[in-house]
Amino acid sequence: MPTWNTDAQFAKNINHGYLYSNGRISDFLSPQSYDQFIIVASKGMGKTLLLRHKRKVLENEKKGLILIPKNSTADYVTLPSSPPKDLINSFHDEVFWEDIWKISVSISALLNFPHEVSDDEIGSITGELKRVHLPVPLTEEITKAFSGEFKLERTPSSVLNILLQSGKASIEKTRASGVHVIWDIYNRYITSGCFIFIDSFDQALNKLFSDNLEIWCAAQTGLMKAAWEVSRHNRHAKIFTTIRQEAYSSFSDGERANLRGNVLLIEYTSEDLEAIFTNAVKHYESVQSIEEFVGFEKMYNGYLRTHEKIFDYIHRHTIGVPRWLITIGSEISNSRKERGIISDTKKKKSHQKLIADIVNRVSAEDLAYVYLKGEMRLFFKGGVPEKFVDNLLSKINSSVLSFSSIDRISKKFVSEHVWEGTKHPFCLLYNLGLLGLVASTASTVRKKQVFKKPYEFDWNFERILPIDPNAYYFLHPSLHHLIQKKNYRFNFNKVKIGDGLTWGKMEEKRIQSEILKIFISYSHSDWERIEKIVDAMEEYLNVKAVLHDIWLDKWKMRGGRWFQDQMMAGINESDFLVFMVSKNSVESSAVAVEWKSKFSDKISNGEDTVFPFMIDDSPYNDIPLYLQNIFSYRYDNNKDIVIKLVDDIMFWKSEQCS
Repeated sequence: MPTWNTDAQFAKNINHGYLYSNGRISDFLSPQSYDQFIIVASKGMGKTLLLRHKRKVLENEKKGLILIPKNSTADYVTLPSSPPKDLINSFHDEVFWEDIWKISVSISALLNFPHEVSDDEIGSITGELKRVHLPVPLTEEITKAFSGEFKLERTPSSVLNILLQSGKASIEKTRASGVHVIWDIYNRYITSGCFIFIDSFDQALNKLFSDNLEIWCAAQTGLMKAAWEVSRHNRHAKIFTTIRQEAYSSFSDGERANLRGNVLLIEYTSEDLEAIFTNAVKHYESVQSIEEFVGFEKMYNGYLRTHEKIFDYIHRHTIGVPRWLITIGSEISNSRKERGIISDTKKKKSHQKLIADIVNRVSAEDLAYVYLKGEMRLFFKGGVPEKFVDNLLSKINSSVLSFSSIDRISKKFVSEHVWEGTKHPFCLLYNLGLLGLVASTASTVRKKQVFKKPYEFDWNFERILPIDPNAYYFLHPSLHHLIQKKNYRFNFNKVKIGDGLTWGKMEEKRIQSEILKIFISYSHSDWERIEKIVDAMEEYLNVKAVLHDIWLDKWKMRGGRWFQDQMMAGINESDFLVFMVSKNSVESSAVAVEWKSKFSDKISNGEDTVFPFMIDDSPYNDIPLYLQNIFSYRYDNNKDIVIKLVDDIMFWKSEQCS
């Protein structure tokens, strides 16, 4: 059986039967279609594969075309390992990149095109070139090309490298004198089909500018605009190139709307991804279905006591990227020698566990972790991804989080560690498709779990996480194995997590049975003491890996709405109220309203939901009369008393749910 290939750049053969094509891709691959020549997608979505297929189609269908490069499927861009330092500032300018790419592409086309010109024309061209400040080797090569003496291949990126290595002063002279002259010669003498294929520019930039997001975007935007300009001004030429979707998202130029028709933005539905995976199984394993490949039709989840299709299980552990599926498929391929459905119940159960272990391990260690620390490194804004993962994930104790938990973890993450990157870690996870939430979709009023797709990247990702104090947020399944390795307390909540899964009454009921909602009633005069107590409560709840939501007005109150309405909503939605008893709180009429509202539950429903917690040296008989027969706690700056309080609250929560 052939080895599963996860990188199209290294695939030896182009097999059209293996390629999945939806309507947009079929249109792109048509030999008569030249409109879309800028392929935009995130890493792992198949940009290189489609570029190679397009070239193969043109080779087979359009004889007489000049294809550049001649002896390779694409010009896989490399950059000088040490470009002149005086150019670094210029690298932030997309117009700089647009100019040098236009010059590089034009020169490459002229050097590879078969010219039939007279001696007079050669003389005229030589005269024009003298007006251009080009590195001497390039001037000589262009002259030889028109004389029929230059037989080597010169790709656009090799021209680009010569220009970049010439230094700032030289390259600025080239831009000033050469853009229009070279452009004019190019348009006069490229008179029949000439198609150029440029790929992997983003990877070259990653190697050279791994921490400079501005250069990474400007350079790709410049290439995209150059490809568009060159292609639209000469009907004989097309510059096919690949651009990362994140860089495309940063492009806010007024011309974006104009070139949108020339962009193929790769998007896949879950049905598309299943078809892609099925095609791979047929191609690599010589079986007709995913079930025959894996050995069974459905995966059993003993924790949730549910079954799901094996593809759905695999898909939930990916972020909608074909390469993730192919990587997991490659690992599964090595799990057993035979193919076909396993009939023996004992063997099937054993193999299901093995497949689950493979999917969990590969999606976490080989995919999600690599995705964060490598492919998405730029988006940490100067922070170290490894430190981010180790620090943030070690603070997360459950697969479902409340907004309160996210807010508190974020603040601790930023305050406890020296961190130069984004100040909103969960916004980053959300933007990268690794944190989901419950939302209504445009097509239906039914609520679903929603994770951002790779092609939905939001460039302005600071503070983009929807703020809803009543919302639930979900850690992507590919992170669960990572967190377990860093935090032995990590707890799986009893809901299945995955993009597009329905969120209905059953899921809501399960979460409500798990989440512990506590309202803190106190006097603002006691804030310094209250803050320490609540921090201790939350710390212990995290240690116990309890999904929780603590209602504290300093955390929860939002502007624009009556504070009394917000407070009463918090009390009504909470399971328990902790009354922080002090001289100040006993004298507060506002605090009295709070605990009396919750105490009414005992009178009407017989529910014990109020916990008096004495935080100063007030005598017990200062406790309001209604509460004097309820067991009370005295703090005395003893953290163990806080733990006792939380343990008792958790006990009564379990009684409610039993």
